Amino acid sequence: MRISLLVLAALLLTVENSLAQKLGAARDALPAASLPFVTQVDVSIQFNQRSIPDGRIDTDSGILRAAFRIQADGPPLATPEQTARAWMAENRIRFGWITADDLELTEEIRTSYSTHLTFQQTFHGVPVHRRRVKVNLGPSGLPTMVLSGYAPHLDEIDAFDATPTVSSDQAKRQAQQLVSAAGASSSEPKLVVYPLATPVLAWRVIAWPVGAPGEWEVLLNAHSGATIHLLDRVIRHRHEDSTSVPRRIDGKGKAWIPDPITSAGVTYGGAYVDNNDSNSDALNDQRKEVSLLDIEHGADGKYRLKGPYVSIDGSIGTPYTPPAEDSENDFDYLRANQHFEAVQVYYHIDANQRYIQSLDVGHSIQGGGLRANPHGEGSADNSAYYPFQNAVSFGDGGIDDGEDAEVILHEYGHAILEGSSKDLFGTLEGAGLHEGWGDYWATSYTRGLMDQGVVPAHDWQHVFSWDGNETWPGRRLGSTATYPDGFDCTGNVSFCNIYADGLIWATSLMQVYDAIGKRLTDQLNLISHAYLNFPVKFSDAAEALLQADQDRYQGAHVPDIGQILFDRGYIECLPGALQLAHTPVLTVPDASTPLLVELEAETCADDDDIARHEVHYSVDDEAWKIAAMALAGEGLYTYSIELGPGSEKVEYYFEVEQANGAVTRL
Repeated sequence: MRISLLVLAALLLTVENSLAQKLGAARDALPAASLPFVTQVDVSIQFNQRSIPDGRIDTDSGILRAAFRIQADGPPLATPEQTARAWMAENRIRFGWITADDLELTEEIRTSYSTHLTFQQTFHGVPVHRRRVKVNLGPSGLPTMVLSGYAPHLDEIDAFDATPTVSSDQAKRQAQQLVSAAGASSSEPKLVVYPLATPVLAWRVIAWPVGAPGEWEVLLNAHSGATIHLLDRVIRHRHEDSTSVPRRIDGKGKAWIPDPITSAGVTYGGAYVDNNDSNSDALNDQRKEVSLLDIEHGADGKYRLKGPYVSIDGSIGTPYTPPAEDSENDFDYLRANQHFEAVQVYYHIDANQRYIQSLDVGHSIQGGGLRANPHGEGSADNSAYYPFQNAVSFGDGGIDDGEDAEVILHEYGHAILEGSSKDLFGTLEGAGLHEGWGDYWATSYTRGLMDQGVVPAHDWQHVFSWDGNETWPGRRLGSTATYPDGFDCTGNVSFCNIYADGLIWATSLMQVYDAIGKRLTDQLNLISHAYLNFPVKFSDAAEALLQADQDRYQGAHVPDIGQILFDRGYIECLPGALQLAHTPVLTVPDASTPLLVELEAETCADDDDIARHEVHYSVDDEAWKIAAMALAGEGLYTYSIELGPGSEKVEYYFEVEQANGAVTRL
């Protein structure tokens, strides 16, 4: 479906907050003429799709957009890429892939249990914006799950000029001016094909204002210079109410674990209130001594909160001067001190990364580290993750966000998901998935502390229990809604609440936590992220979770996880379960006409999962007989029961045996 850029962008201005709130300091610098092009999602991705038991189909074109639980045959080829390309060649008609020549391998993630290959679509040698194919290979080295954002309509385009008229330097200057007249930094422009019905050659630039929050994807027509869109790439916490190599050394500081009211086992109020960021004995007493691992000892003799996995950096957004101490053990600040949040952010992100490494997910996720500004959003009551800069930033509006470990880990959750599957947030459903995962990741940490007895058992369903008090209520797990009917952002909508949708996903993951425990749920989610591809659906995330367990644990937890995801509506059929359907024959026909009985039998696997399909019958109380039924169509089995003269009664039932030996009667 092609939607007017102007109309869709105008509709998207209503999502959650006003555009002015989202733009922050950069907003006032944007020229009025560019405002209709400001969006939160990529308007070139507007797929009409419907789910099928083993995937998802594009209803407009008839091609597959997803294939789940693939049962590929034969040995793998010499390399994962060769295996993937061979499978893609065999299935290119079903997916609408024109030729392997226009799919370029851009990323390969190899784990101990699976391999994940990302192929970028190209057109006239230029990458097609956000159109990629993800091929996931299981332990056998064969495809198990494939997601496709491919644009097949480009094959019908006869004329296309892939040589830009606007220079790279012109595009860079224009993008910076669009974002901030006061000054902006940017990436180097790259040419892309923007795949509208009539494709457009475009310059893609990521730009951010100097000294203010913001990160914008700017697309400019490479022939006319016209603005195609400005996409807000920042994933926000909420939109509601020297030349020498530094030495590493372990230091000490004090932090809240996870926040003062949770560790005290109280609710917000009385002595446990923010009181405009002031000190109090009640709040300061909740600080615990923590180890600040691998912090930097600089050539100037100062110790700084810069480590292998996170660095406190005051250059992101609103400027802030990070602490530099004479001793590695001097990071002991009272909560009113602006450096207290720096310790809080460093400790929780560093510890969380080390926890991830303990889970053995098969590959590094954010192991190279990211930057963090504990006050980078200034006075805004908001926090954010900046994907291009790989940075997190926290606001001081209301209760300082950098004080709440759940806010910190929610933002780090965005970085974790981006670290395994890039750019998923470019659709509203993808943004909702990001928010839900972040809420789960934060809550899993706090609930885990309660389960271990580190903090008193309390209301873990209240997400952001410290930050969510003065100016907003936080969020709450416990939704009973199902997918897709209970979700706001599953179609082409003018208004939706990505945070409410995220809470449904987070609640579902907490049900998985109940069933298989924290570590397994955390681990399988982290493994599953590498299977995903833009434009992502919640159903893709559910299937990826099942596939992750299949590849890592041979499906040992699929029954428990699958039942939860099936009940919530994320998957079309229950893995391993057999679904039988039959319309009873209530009237015996004339004796000269055989009685035709039909049985629909469906599993999530192929038809060969059904090893035996029989009808057991008796005519006019005679001895029972058994007959094999014939496959008459996909999942449809039939048999004609011969009747004798004057037959008045037929009794029958069905028995189906699966390849695993399970027998079901109807």
